[in-house]
Amino acid sequence: MVALVVAGPISEELLYRGLLLGRFRKHGYLVSGTLISTIVFMVSHRDPRQYLELCGAGLLLAGLYRRSNSLWPPIALHALNNGWDTILAILSRPS
Repeated sequence: MVALVVAGPISEELLYRGLLLGRFRKHGYLVSGTLISTIVFMVSHRDPRQYLELCGAGLLLAGLYRRSNSLWPPIALHALNNGWDTILAILSRPS
């Protein structure tokens, strides 16, 4: 559970926003970098039923990274989202 809530968001934000978007941003391709990092983030989760939600999340996380110039806000929001999803999954299990 810790991996899903903490390690997942850290590693994914380092990869998609830090490395991928950061590289595009460094070379002046902010819009295309945002779109490409969002699409790669979305497709890497391999669940087409969640693509719309993941696309929105990817754009929001990229926007947080761009505005704050830091990976900590998207990491925190990503971890909060994963934590909330985990809590809901636990609570919805049949007893």
